[in-house]
Amino acid sequence: MSHFTAGAAITARIYLPPANISSHVKSGISVVGWLQSDPYGVWDLCRLALANDPAARFKLLYSIWSGRGLRVVSQLRLEPIFWSYAQLIFAGELTMKRILTGLILLFIALATPSWADDLGDIIAAAKDNNVQAQIALGAMYEHGMGVALNDRLSAYWWQRAVDNGHTGIAKALGSMYFSGRGVPHDYAKAMELYMIAAEDDHPHAIKYIALGYQRGLGLPQDDAKAAEWKARGEKLLGPDAAVVFIDSYQSEETEPQTEIEIFEEFKRQADKENPRAFYYVSVAYTSGTGVERNYVEGEKWARKAAETGLSSGTRHLGLYHQLGQGVPVNRVEAQKWYYVAEGLEPKEEPLLSVINGKKMTEAELADARAQADAWLAANLTQ
Repeated sequence: MSHFTAGAAITARIYLPPANISSHVKSGISVVGWLQSDPYGVWDLCRLALANDPAARFKLLYSIWSGRGLRVVSQLRLEPIFWSYAQLIFAGELTMKRILTGLILLFIALATPSWADDLGDIIAAAKDNNVQAQIALGAMYEHGMGVALNDRLSAYWWQRAVDNGHTGIAKALGSMYFSGRGVPHDYAKAMELYMIAAEDDHPHAIKYIALGYQRGLGLPQDDAKAAEWKARGEKLLGPDAAVVFIDSYQSEETEPQTEIEIFEEFKRQADKENPRAFYYVSVAYTSGTGVERNYVEGEKWARKAAETGLSSGTRHLGLYHQLGQGVPVNRVEAQKWYYVAEGLEPKEEPLLSVINGKKMTEAELADARAQADAWLAANLTQ
């Protein structure tokens, strides 16, 4: 019997009492608070496991066995404890209370050195008004990567970046006002922010300004101006020029209304090889928007977006590997894509590559640089 099958057989007969998780763990931190902010989705698994969800019970156990965080286990020299504990779990020799307590403590041990330093550096830089850190932190809150999902905090950090003079991120903040996520639903505010992003020829902003004039969404209805902005958008080329939702927003009747409809629209556009749709499908899987949260699927779609040269896709894929979500932590792979992002947008100040690079050797940095240079040489058009 394989370890996977053995684990499934054991978890199928485990009963989890509906007690507060923190009552099983006596430590100097708030376990529930930590779980709610972790990048692995352990909080959701524990919540469902305590509700006697068989799939969640199995995933909680199997996530330890599957290799998630094993690199950190090795760094902490916890292998003997880890493997002894895993063997006891799969041999069925531990009570559920001890299993749950051990899993939570082990996840805490795994999480602290793996991603807390990186997250701490990003937060500190954001508070110190580093615009790239504010942009990155806003995206992490929007996607639930390294922090708990929080659209309000996403909007807060992106507003700080806009206030600090970054025009491009005004598009993302505008989209939050356009849809009413984390901020009041306000078409006029959305269009105001799109106008800021359009100063840098942001294709999404330009095409949505055209839509605003066409339908009178936050702007006076004006067919001539709509045509003018649409023509401007059609001149833009490359993967970053791709947008999603333009077709469905042509009329109020065809607007997506639910998260499931939003995901279905992402997927339809992705099936048409729309690079930005690849990214949005990844974000949907990452955040659980209209589809069950699935980091493995999220990483797969992030890679599809990155391989097209979509700048937001490259950074998104880098974070997957830096934080080890859906894949083992791989700083070289993360650094490669951060370097690619810098090659695609050389005017942007490096940040994630600097933070990730602090944890790498000179040989690893050179390897990542060589891979990024090879990708750029093969894919970047002059």
